[in-house]
Amino acid sequence: SSGINAEYGVRAGVCFHLCSRARYQEMAHHISPEIQRTALHSIALTVKALSLGDVEEFLGKALEAPPKSYVANAITVLHEMGALDKNGDITPRVASEEAEERTRHHRSVEDCLSYS
Repeated sequence: SSGINAEYGVRAGVCFHLCSRARYQEMAHHISPEIQRTALHSIALTVKALSLGDVEEFLGKALEAPPKSYVANAITVLHEMGALDKNGDITPRVASEEAEERTRHHRSVEDCLSYS
């Protein structure tokens, strides 16, 4: 979690710390999780691009899961932007752009994966 990074002053690289849910909740008030600081439609697009399954189900596994209505709104925004086709698949134009942006949201997706 970003709270752990801030608390221990982690520098460039990857570092994992295991902690209890109670310890995590103690730290949670210091820094909000990355998933709450990033545009949800962008995270949803990353979940789609990585073929991680249903966006709502996937994000629902996060320790700080966004409300289902927010996820539904993010999906609607992606359709309106032309990022998703009528089947909910990423359009070819967006797929190529997303490849470039994928690393930007990598941490948010990793947070979801590490708590599922």
